[in-house]
Amino acid sequence: MRLHRSLAVAAAATAVLLTAACSSTTPAAEGTRGAADDGAFPITIEHALGTTTIPAKPERVATVQWENQEVPLALGIVPVGMARADFGDDDGDGVLPWVADALEELDAETPVLFDETDGIDFEAVADTDPDVILAPYSGLTAEDYETLSEIAPTVAYPEAAWATNWRESIELSSEALGMADEGEALVDRIEGDVEAAVAKHPQLAGKSTMFLTHVDESDLSTVNFYTTKDTRALFFEDLGLEAPESIAEASKGDAFSGSISAEQVDTFDDVDMIVTYGDEGLVKTLKSDPLLSKMPAVANDAIVALPSDDPIGTAANPTPLAISWVLEDYVQMLADAADKADAGTADAPSGPATPPTPRPRARRAARPVWSVVSVAVLAAVVLLSVTVGARAVGVDEVLAGLTGASGTVGEAAVAVRLPRTVLAVVVGASLALAGTVMQGVTRNPLADPGILGVNAGASLAVVAGMAWFGLSAAVATMWVAVGGAAVAAVFVYVVGSLGRGGATPLKLALAGAASSAAFASLVVAVSLPRGDIAEGVRSWQIGGVGGATPDRIVQVLPFLVVGALLCAATAKGLNTLALGDDLAAGLGERVALTRALAATGAVLLCGASTAVAGPIGFVGLVVPHAYRLLVGTDHRWLLPLAAVGGAVLLVAADVLGRVVARPEEIDVGIVTAIVGAPVFIAIIRRRKVRAL
Repeated sequence: MRLHRSLAVAAAATAVLLTAACSSTTPAAEGTRGAADDGAFPITIEHALGTTTIPAKPERVATVQWENQEVPLALGIVPVGMARADFGDDDGDGVLPWVADALEELDAETPVLFDETDGIDFEAVADTDPDVILAPYSGLTAEDYETLSEIAPTVAYPEAAWATNWRESIELSSEALGMADEGEALVDRIEGDVEAAVAKHPQLAGKSTMFLTHVDESDLSTVNFYTTKDTRALFFEDLGLEAPESIAEASKGDAFSGSISAEQVDTFDDVDMIVTYGDEGLVKTLKSDPLLSKMPAVANDAIVALPSDDPIGTAANPTPLAISWVLEDYVQMLADAADKADAGTADAPSGPATPPTPRPRARRAARPVWSVVSVAVLAAVVLLSVTVGARAVGVDEVLAGLTGASGTVGEAAVAVRLPRTVLAVVVGASLALAGTVMQGVTRNPLADPGILGVNAGASLAVVAGMAWFGLSAAVATMWVAVGGAAVAAVFVYVVGSLGRGGATPLKLALAGAASSAAFASLVVAVSLPRGDIAEGVRSWQIGGVGGATPDRIVQVLPFLVVGALLCAATAKGLNTLALGDDLAAGLGERVALTRALAATGAVLLCGASTAVAGPIGFVGLVVPHAYRLLVGTDHRWLLPLAAVGGAVLLVAADVLGRVVARPEEIDVGIVTAIVGAPVFIAIIRRRKVRAL
């Protein structure tokens, strides 16, 4: 199959190059291969962000954002730089397979790859010294366009962000390169390929088809879909399919996606087939849902499930090179679904193939219930923390201790437990909140302040400050811990991103574990020669809340409050990030800003908590996973509930540590490790650790 696709790309490049050869008299310059000079320069192109004038035929072409490198390659021009592929890359080299085939056909090296994870790398683009920058299919902001235009003439999208179809992309880019005739020939060639592929499957003709956006299997209360403004849904027209009247009605505005309540699912009774991202598990989930299973396409199993992390899923968003590369497989999948739609219509099935399970909707309905339960459990464990400990106390001593009395040992013990309990609440909530945010930002189910080495980095910074700079003031310790946490977080992410596949969950976990071990060793190396701090460091390294005082709580509270507010502010953005960076950007989310705010909040929470209680592990891992099972993945609910759950876990662990080894105590960090380690192992042993 790969050979067939390679031949398709080769045929495209060869056809265009032959056309170019008939008219070109200009030799290829560095960064190009045989660019034809059939356009009269200067060329002026109008687009949504302004007017761009290209004074002379470009010799060095750079492209930014999705797909824009494909037209130059199809026209025989190798860009000097292009965006690195961040999904759909089958071998982790940052180049999509159809682009790799085109480069191989042109006998060209891979251009400079721009890492756009956090937005356009303007400096890297400028370093390629381009004559023109192509971005007709993109989400450029006016600010992005102005910055790029200072580097070189920049061609943006014709009407709306991320709404340029493949024909318009070819037209704009080929015009900018002075190769309008070759661009027209490329369009004709692709149209011929599509027509030939569709002709083999007459059952596709007229089938009404909708494209669902990425489906959240834990919450099926809404149906989210692409309108005909999106290139994925628009491509159905090229394949002989039709937009259902329901989708056509929803496409009258400018939005490229829409959403309706699942309770109005009969709106889509006119849909014959569904295309979406997922696997057989998703299909079973749709067929099991009591509402979505009522859709004729779902009931008939007329669903095309595209693996989102595979090239075929990526290529469903049609681009000049991807269309022919994926055409045979994609059309066959659509034809299979069309056969099921025809068979289902003939058989008139009465219901879904499997019994319905209301679990996703039940999760949503249960959120208020779990909120009340969590708060009630927190109140109960707080009461236990105050009344239960290594020393047994009577009711009178408890009541007196709560008022601040300390006339007896029992009363004094209760009075000491109050700040200890408060510290356990705020630290537990902070660690759980930080873990939830880290998992959302990295889309990594293994993310946790302890596992990713953030706590260990904060520890090393604090110990180094104590040993080398005489650090003792609590506020200064907080700032040093936050700085150490930030440096550790960046270091682990960079190390985990090296090699093929980028920052995968397991690579980040391994990088974090290795970094934690290294940081812990450095802590020992720094503290061991210092007898004056060594004993205290060893105890603090385990993690505990036994030394809590009102002053320490007051000193750490501002850091934790600011961190919590930053995390809470990104709740909606984290939901959007779960759909993938490109879709999030298309929905208007400022991906880099959301990640920066969330990461800053998490680092503040981790650093300050570590400074005051030591590097307590696993709270940020266990709690988010538990609450996702209960209430789903909506961070607007997940963040506050995780905070409550983290407080419950740490307070309960502290109480347990005080009573299981009376009259001695077990530090809370040991108890959380005993609870969290099996959960971590269970996650690792899953058949496939997938992104959130």
